[in-house]
Amino acid sequence: MSKFQISRRGLLKSSAVMGAGLAAPTIFTSSAWAAAYTNEPMGSTVTLGFNVPQTGAYADEGADELRAYQLAVAVRVYAPSEFEYSPQGARA
Repeated sequence: MSKFQISRRGLLKSSAVMGAGLAAPTIFTSSAWAAAYTNEPMGSTVTLGFNVPQTGAYADEGADELRAYQLAVAVRVYAPSEFEYSPQGARA
């Protein structure tokens, strides 16, 4: 039976080398597939998705959140300069 002893430092070094070896292919090929992984909108429309509860005990709160999101998007898209934020009590 052979004595195979590995030190803690040796284990850490070999783990780091193995990790770098496994990550190397993704580092070198990431730029080749970068266009496929971006979430860049194409065209003149953008689709927004909001994850809100629509059933169960939290359906009422979810409906309120959805209306708030829809209002925020409408204000931002259709009249961004009319609804500027000003702290309460601030004078223009």
